[in-house]
Amino acid sequence: MFDVVADVSQYHNFVPWCRKSNVLMEHDNLRLVELEIGFPPLLESYRSRVTVVRPSVVHSVVVDDSVFNTLVTTFRFGKGQPTIQQSCTLHYDLVFEFKSAFHSRMAHLFFDQVVKTMVGAFLRRTEEIMASHQYLIPELQFYDIKTKLLLICNLLA
Repeated sequence: MFDVVADVSQYHNFVPWCRKSNVLMEHDNLRLVELEIGFPPLLESYRSRVTVVRPSVVHSVVVDDSVFNTLVTTFRFGKGQPTIQQSCTLHYDLVFEFKSAFHSRMAHLFFDQVVKTMVGAFLRRTEEIMASHQYLIPELQFYDIKTKLLLICNLLA
């Protein structure tokens, strides 16, 4: 699961609404990436600084101000359930503010569905890569419905 999240260059292949995902610079655990999101004719590009700390954290912060005032995503991976091999605990934090009031209202209106769709995309991609494994539908627990999400995911052999 960590490798799927850390491989930003592949996001355009499976992340909903991501049309392009390019790594512009990579040095040690730091990457500068450019993502194009949306659906025609509404496409927007932005750049983020992604820090990867194997095997526990993938942290991304927007570095330009073209689309977002704020966009911070953090995936934190921890130990899974002791009785289930190939499991992990994933804490997913998302903080965002669009520059456009319209985009912001729309995002908050559909936030729950967007988060479930995004997390589901990462789980499906992990399943594709680990074809011999299956995943359980994640149990979602919302702390602050607009900013934080706790997700428990299990990859069963």
